[in-house]
Amino acid sequence: MKTWPKDMTIAPAKPRALRRYAVIAEPRLGEADRDWVEALRRREDPAGFARVGPHLTLVFVVALAHPAPLLRAMRREAAGTKPFRIALDRVLQLEDVEGGAVICLGASRGRASLVRLHDRLYAGPLDPHWRRDIPYEPHLTLGRRRRAAAGARLAQRIAAETPDLRGAIDSLLLIELGARGAMPRRRFRLLG
Repeated sequence: MKTWPKDMTIAPAKPRALRRYAVIAEPRLGEADRDWVEALRRREDPAGFARVGPHLTLVFVVALAHPAPLLRAMRREAAGTKPFRIALDRVLQLEDVEGGAVICLGASRGRASLVRLHDRLYAGPLDPHWRRDIPYEPHLTLGRRRRAAAGARLAQRIAAETPDLRGAIDSLLLIELGARGAMPRRRFRLLG
């Protein structure tokens, strides 16, 4: 029986650390609309405003050793999806994971395209990360409150001042979330 000398043994490879990724769509808005959204987010969701610009999340944060499954899914869906118009014109109050309120703009026009992108990006290797118990509602977060009643008051105030936001989605963006916020990693233009 042949044995390896001690100095030729190979140490097992270290497992790669998990990193946190998400896929977002940044709506292309007119300058006045973007300024309104950013001012509102700065005031009502300062932590979110500091992390990442206005966006609609398509794949929520997943911990992966490497983003390859996300990149493959993004490339596939970008190649088969044409840029599309959106209207962000419904003020919504969603419950966050800690029981507070998330106030956001829901998409009416473009909603079906956003849902389709969400579902197709999760299909395949990302399926174990898909939270089917939480219905997907495409939205752009504007503010947060710790209590639902305070969220309802904020939602009423926003509904009274919301302009008719129209724009387009023309790309998918992979972001990595870390200590310094969200770092853009790869953008895929919609080509379909």
